[in-house]
Amino acid sequence: MRNSVLIVISALCFSCGSGHLTRRYKSLESIKNDDIIKNNITVGAYFLETAKTPSTPPKTIFDLSPKGQNSLISEISKKEESSSSLIKKLGTSLSLKSQKNVRIIDRTIVKKQVVLSVSNNSHMPANRISKINITLDLGDDIKLLSCNKIATSYETLDLGKLNYSNTNQASLTGNISSATGAEKALATDDKTNSKTSSNGAGLTGTVSASNTFSEEVMLRQRRVALNVSISDNKLSLYQDGIVGIDLTGNIIADLVFEIKEANVLPVYTFKGLVDKNKKISEPKDIMAHEILEILPNVSNDIAAKISFEADFREVISGDKTISESDDVIKLYHGIVTNTTHEILIPKEKLNNQNLWKLTFSKDDNEFPIEIKSVLGQGDLVFNSWDHARDFALWLVEKFDDAKNTLELNNRKYTLVMPTGFTTIKDLEIVPY
Repeated sequence: MRNSVLIVISALCFSCGSGHLTRRYKSLESIKNDDIIKNNITVGAYFLETAKTPSTPPKTIFDLSPKGQNSLISEISKKEESSSSLIKKLGTSLSLKSQKNVRIIDRTIVKKQVVLSVSNNSHMPANRISKINITLDLGDDIKLLSCNKIATSYETLDLGKLNYSNTNQASLTGNISSATGAEKALATDDKTNSKTSSNGAGLTGTVSASNTFSEEVMLRQRRVALNVSISDNKLSLYQDGIVGIDLTGNIIADLVFEIKEANVLPVYTFKGLVDKNKKISEPKDIMAHEILEILPNVSNDIAAKISFEADFREVISGDKTISESDDVIKLYHGIVTNTTHEILIPKEKLNNQNLWKLTFSKDDNEFPIEIKSVLGQGDLVFNSWDHARDFALWLVEKFDDAKNTLELNNRKYTLVMPTGFTTIKDLEIVPY
């Protein structure tokens, strides 16, 4: 009897400790099916121009601590004789300007933002994308260098609180008895008498077992973790969700890549066009600076092939509740490859550096003015319209129409007019 009571109590204790709300599902069947993934999930991509980082204003003495301000004032006052010059020095920037001239500008390093959009095509609200790994293959014309930042946006919604309680109780009452008797007859002269003796044993008891199991779950959506990797010149973005998360929406990644094919073009700037007395400088006194522009040479649009591997959670039953613990699901997993290439960056967007040349309005061919040095002769090209305008204004004042050349910068450079040149007054600035 004692063993039976222990078995009942043990059964009660083990029957009420398993969770309900904290389950991921009620039952699960994992199925590989590429078509289900393809029909229920759509992934697209497009590029955005990266936002320019605002320039940080230079620091002044007011950005220092009081102790630092006192030390700086003491040092500057040792070198300045008048109070006006001291005040002027204190109002200047603390940062030093670089004196190094830029000789090479590499425009083959491109920064872009790629936006990957993930859509759930299912019309059942309980079905969701639980995991996805997107691969972006940008082809052989570029080389991926880095992915600086990835971000996505998910709202956090407090949907409420669920409670689950389970109580079991058992009671056992018993009365066990046994009796044995013996009868013996005694004979006398008058009658027969009988005597009975008996032995008895009894057990009465109550056994009770009670156990309560309680769960509490906050129904909440939380942000999803993102991972990125670059392998074999392919970008992979991985998302793994948790309970209640449908991995839809936009993923934004900042990419840095290099254009493999490039052209080198010298561009020019001229300084000292006006002297300190505000007079137009002579040709021998102006300074010419040559800068090498490394420009992308892209003949095709940058297109991408998108592929992804995903898990799709289809709810067979239990979809009436927000909690997923009662869901009977089929978890489909598969790989989808987009065989068509999407145009992400037109070649015009990469070969769009603004360059300018000086030509003449009466020349239908728009041949540019050329510049010659000991290294050779080529077109006079500017990478700034302002620089081209300033030099054009100076050239109109200083060029002699009776000649076809003009020596500059102590004869280090020579301007050469194109065929058909007649007068410098017809000079104009046009895109190169």
